[in-house]
Amino acid sequence: MSSIIRMKTIYTDRRWIKSSYSRETTNCVEVSFGWYKSSFSRDTSNCVEILRDAEAVLIRDSKYQGDPAEQPILSVRTTAWAKFLTAVTLGESITVTTDLPAIEYEASTGETILRADDVALTYTSGEWEAFIAGIRAGEFSPLAA
Repeated sequence: MSSIIRMKTIYTDRRWIKSSYSRETTNCVEVSFGWYKSSFSRDTSNCVEILRDAEAVLIRDSKYQGDPAEQPILSVRTTAWAKFLTAVTLGESITVTTDLPAIEYEASTGETILRADDVALTYTSGEWEAFIAGIRAGEFSPLAA
């Protein structure tokens, strides 16, 4: 059984979610899921970070130093998240679709680029390998339906 989750943004870094069964009442339990990274990134602050919400998994690059409101973020629909994770772990290059960002590998630099529309996130080989290790450890498993 799945239910629609209403979401409202309180802070740039934080999303608060409440049950759709709370309907119009303001008295309810809200849960916050912040940005997180793979535990394999623990020795570095530069990494792939994700934030889950009801309809999408958002991806950003922790190296970004500008205005948080302007930070480049890519979105993967939750229905396509498992496909994205499989492509990442298999090292597949994919082209952008309505559900997935493109995954490009630069052999000369070892960088991985996620790209959709006018947004591109570039990760070093170390950052990407930590993300893959986290995927394999189940840290980014798809949300339960």
